[in-house]
Amino acid sequence: MFYRQEEQLTYDDVLLVPQKRLKSRSDADTSSKLDSISLRLPVMSANMKSVTWYEMAGAMYDAGGIGVLHRAASIEERLSCLIDLTEDEKSAFMSLGLKDPVEAIRDFARFTRHFNLDVANAYADDIADKIKEIKDAAPDCFLMVGNIATTEGAQFLAESGADAIKVGIGPGSSCTTRIVTGHGFPQFSAVYNCSQAVDLPVIADGGIKDVGDVAKALGAGAAAVMSGYLFAGCDESAGQDIGDKKEYFGMASAKGIVKPGRLEGIVGSVEKTGPVREVMDKIRAGLQSAMSYSGARTIAEFQRKAKFIKVTTHTLRENYPRV
Repeated sequence: MFYRQEEQLTYDDVLLVPQKRLKSRSDADTSSKLDSISLRLPVMSANMKSVTWYEMAGAMYDAGGIGVLHRAASIEERLSCLIDLTEDEKSAFMSLGLKDPVEAIRDFARFTRHFNLDVANAYADDIADKIKEIKDAAPDCFLMVGNIATTEGAQFLAESGADAIKVGIGPGSSCTTRIVTGHGFPQFSAVYNCSQAVDLPVIADGGIKDVGDVAKALGAGAAAVMSGYLFAGCDESAGQDIGDKKEYFGMASAKGIVKPGRLEGIVGSVEKTGPVREVMDKIRAGLQSAMSYSGARTIAEFQRKAKFIKVTTHTLRENYPRV
């Protein structure tokens, strides 16, 4: 039995259709808001142990995005990191797990109202219970919950009280969930379907290989794009230096949050890419060009105007330089 009759697509399966362009890409405004957070660029660094901690979160804030702190640390370490960021007058999302106690949530809530409930598959009854527990402990919080990949999952989280929904099961560059479990959903369609299904911000998490994918995710309806891969090689990432590379691994890998025998991620390395601000500048320039090609001056207009076509594997080869 098939879930849907129509094909489900990933980012490489589609292209944005060029339309009447803007006079200049500088006319495209990439700013947006996520709850009370003003973003100069709707991009988030992923809540991965090898990516987002104090330095990355601070650098993302300075560059106009937002960092999502990982939860692979003690409650005391996470609170200390959050306090340091707040004393520096910067903000970040704090990631929570199912086992985080109410007392910790209340302590975190003294320094941030932005939380990320982080579970590999958040379409489950215990997630609904945890959402209620978090909301009771921090009534003023803005709660992002994930991950899910289907409209049913998105609707379930919306009905359970989530304020934003994180979409993506298996598309991450260091994730092996689809190989190990056979489960997943093509990321472009997952983002598009969920954005259509709920009237909440959808965060496109995973599958972002380059700036063009950021544009496709936003055009598909995402309120923001989350990536670990784009930022793992930055100077400020939490991964260890390995010569001219940085260590990079999934949260379900041997170095992430796992139980013995339940590995769904790999440990590897990526090339160093310099400071976060340079990477964010490249994303901003590419997104402005994408918006210009669609004749859109704002993110909202871009999402209204974006048109996609399905492409073949021959087109995929044609997309890349051949010199």
